[in-house]
Amino acid sequence: MEVWTELKGKTKLGKYYVSNTGKVKKVYKNGKEKSVKGCDNGRGYLYFNHYADGKVLHKYVHRVVAQTYVPNPDKKPEVDHIDGNKTNNHYKNLRWSTKSENGSNRKSCVVGKYSKLKGVTKNKKNGMFIAQIKHHKKHIFLGHFKTDVEAHEAYCTKAKEQIGRAHV
Repeated sequence: MEVWTELKGKTKLGKYYVSNTGKVKKVYKNGKEKSVKGCDNGRGYLYFNHYADGKVLHKYVHRVVAQTYVPNPDKKPEVDHIDGNKTNNHYKNLRWSTKSENGSNRKSCVVGKYSKLKGVTKNKKNGMFIAQIKHHKKHIFLGHFKTDVEAHEAYCTKAKEQIGRAHV
């Protein structure tokens, strides 16, 4: 179920809201709503301009969603996209991380040319899907599979075993 939470900051025209699914909207004082489209920062992350307290603030969607919906008991500074997709800002796809954890996850994210699933590439020669994961700077081959979904399931199982959380 989608949940909306108001962002802090006073605006003359209306209020901004962020959802747990990664959407942003503006609700004007007259009650009309407008979806706020994120802009790509050139590195794949979505941001929007939040006009509040007389200033223009550039807000990254993933950070706003995480600050609103993802607990951060260890006060980690960065937000990691678990599946490696920088535009998937659903709160279940975000976690707080250190710079090292975030970078390690990014490097272990093998999104192949022929599959959008994390940890999966396609062998052009035989048409099989390959699952692999990187852990502690070592590549671990998980096998060949008939479908990308099977390969991704193998990746998720190993990720849960290695990292303690399935990366989907």
